[in-house]
Amino acid sequence: MANIKVNDIQPAGLELFADAENFMHQLTDDEITGIVGGLPKDVYPLYDKNTVIISYIYVPK
Repeated sequence: MANIKVNDIQPAGLELFADAENFMHQLTDDEITGIVGGLPKDVYPLYDKNTVIISYIYVPK
């Protein structure tokens, strides 16, 4: 059986954030807190006691 060693593992897309020309510093606090896995700002996850998402709730503003 062959042994394979991988010395340098990096997540896919890492270069988008590690590059000198990234856009992360341009985001406002509202934009950062509004990022919830692609959900609108007024949709919130509901967790069980083990912090597992069990549902989502819509809270209109």
